[in-house]
Amino acid sequence: MTALYLVLDQGGHASRAFVYDDAGRLLGHARKALHPSLHNGRVEYDAEAVAASLREALSHVLAPLGRRRRLLRAAALATQRSNIACWDRRTGIPCSPVIAWQDRRAAQDMAELGAGERQLIHECTGLPPSPHYGAGKLRWCLERLPQVQAARDGGHLALGPMAAYLVHRLAGPACPAVDNVNASRTLLWNLHRRRWDPRLLDLFHIPADVLPPCVPCRHDFGTLTSGDLALPLQVVTGDQAAALFARGRPDSRTVYLTLGTGAFLLRPVGPAPPAADSLLASIVHDDAQGPLYALEGTINGAGHALRWFADQCGMRPDHDRLNALLASHVNPPLFLNSIGGLGTPFMVADFPSRFEGEGDPDLRWLAVLESILFLVRLNLETLARVIQPPAEAMEVGGGLSRLDNLCQRLADLCGLTVHRHVSHETTSRGLLQLLAPAACEASPLAMDSFEPRPAPALTGRYHRWKALMYDAVDASGR
Repeated sequence: MTALYLVLDQGGHASRAFVYDDAGRLLGHARKALHPSLHNGRVEYDAEAVAASLREALSHVLAPLGRRRRLLRAAALATQRSNIACWDRRTGIPCSPVIAWQDRRAAQDMAELGAGERQLIHECTGLPPSPHYGAGKLRWCLERLPQVQAARDGGHLALGPMAAYLVHRLAGPACPAVDNVNASRTLLWNLHRRRWDPRLLDLFHIPADVLPPCVPCRHDFGTLTSGDLALPLQVVTGDQAAALFARGRPDSRTVYLTLGTGAFLLRPVGPAPPAADSLLASIVHDDAQGPLYALEGTINGAGHALRWFADQCGMRPDHDRLNALLASHVNPPLFLNSIGGLGTPFMVADFPSRFEGEGDPDLRWLAVLESILFLVRLNLETLARVIQPPAEAMEVGGGLSRLDNLCQRLADLCGLTVHRHVSHETTSRGLLQLLAPAACEASPLAMDSFEPRPAPALTGRYHRWKALMYDAVDASGR
């Protein structure tokens, strides 16, 4: 062992720190929980607490290393892509909360955009004008928060993706920057030119001088310090983009699915931005060799939907009970799942969720779980209409993938072999791949596999659910 690597993963429920050696072995892991504030469609975090949680996780993972700390060579950071923050560019002190990707406070502003404005946004960014992305929330901060306005008037305001704020807090103000993956989720970043677009800045009334410069994901982001440790921060990216690299360079024949708070399907397409009206065109990496793009489907209500239903019924079954429900041969009701807003291919921010049919709480739990799978298949069908040939396999990770019977139903419903990472830490492993590829090559990730089986009852429920979903969206006029 001649070198160690530090990777940091700032997620929706916790900040986590990992240390790997140069053979790809995990030597240490630390976690600091975080809890968002939820109120009337708003989802936010205390920005100081987010930064402190990363620092605490970092401190805890370094403590057991002792003298081996001197072997640390570099660090990498992944964050949730659509979270935003405002801060003082001199001190790093926050001027706003971290506003999370699930937050919909800008929904009305987005709904009022004209057809030409919506077309401009989609053509420039590859994204629909959704309140989940950063621009509307940044504009809200500029118009509504006195601390943000005071910093702007004083000439020391910085704002943008949460990743840029955390880079400042970890590595100081010497190298202000935001990686292109996180910048791409603001609706202010041009997918083709890979920089802030002046037309979009004007549209959302965002001054160019308060945004950090856009840079590749592999870049000199400054020096991360902790006690006597000084470590170059060399990779910053989004969590879903990092997970795509968990087993090395992603394969264009495979669909990559992360089942976490939300669910995200990505299929790599190459160095040119793809075009698709009902999916997202995403940049998933950018370095000296150039960019890598993917088509992406997004489902807001995965783990988020399970937490919503737990709040509704006042209880949540444990892992074994959920797995048993997924193994049962019963006929649950159908759940039209738009928790957190309806994602691709619909992109409707305020569609109401509801159950169709009767069932006891256990059957409704199963309905919520199946709705996630139904949304995955619907996005997979949408991908197949855009990219030929169809995907040959699916790789899955994230917390919900720990449910064996969920993975089996996913294989049955989609008709694909589903490969699941034995290690569920796909984001940290992907960061290691981007930071030190040779370390991953020395220790490839093991996989479980689930082969598709005939599932006529499940498939029948899917087709009934799909018809109900389209009818309901059409009836809503959205």
